[in-house]
This record gives sequence, structure tokens and C-alpha cells, in this order.
Amino acid sequence: MPRNEAGAFLMSRRAALTPLQMGLAPTDRRRVPGLRREEVAALAGVSPDYYARVEQGRVRPSPDVVRAISRALRLGREEHAYLCSVLGPPGGAGDPSPPAVMPPPALARLVDDLTMPAVVLS
Repeated sequence: MPRNEAGAFLMSRRAALTPLQMGLAPTDRRRVPGLRREEVAALAGVSPDYYARVEQGRVRPSPDVVRAISRALRLGREEHAYLCSVLGPPGGAGDPSPPAVMPPPALARLVDDLTMPAVVLS
């Protein structure tokens, strides 16, 4: 059971939805009512590990991820606003992710010219 307000809210919203409602194939055995974390993660387009960390309050997701989770859980406008308020701002205190650093212009041009997805690290 999560010890944070956002986690408790996300768990309650998962429990309120069934795989059938979400167009997912039903399975025989379910340990939790409603959707599993892995199912919400897949619907939101994030990794199951990352979604679990969001629900546990260990990361502060970006606004895009919060919107994706809200869509996956079919949250209304008020529910989405509440989720944003309990998650706090991205990059808030306790968020281990470092601030974004822009790559040198030559490297940015090289990545822009690639015809496949790319990530620049360090």
C-alpha cells in the first residue's frame, strides 16, 4: 500500500477499471481488482518500473507523463488536476533526475539529421 496521496489515488483509479473496459484481454487470475500496474504503464506508454516508481512516490513525472497516465486511467479534468497537485512539480525536492543540459550545437545537428530515434547521454 503506498504511503503517499498520489499513490493511493492512482491505486483507487486502477481498481475502478477493468481490463475489458480498456480493451485488454481478460486473464484468469488477478491478485488485484481492476488494472495491474503493468497494464496502466502499457496504456500510458511508460515502463512498468517507472509507473511503479510514480505510484510509490519515488519520482516526479513530467507533465507529459502525467497527461498520459491520466488518459490511461480515463481521469476527468478535476481528477487530472488533483493528480497534478498531489504529484507536485516535476524536478521537485527529492527528484533524483539531474537538470537537462543542452548538447553542443554540432551534436544537436547530428542527432536532428538521424533518421532513427536517438538519445544523447553525458
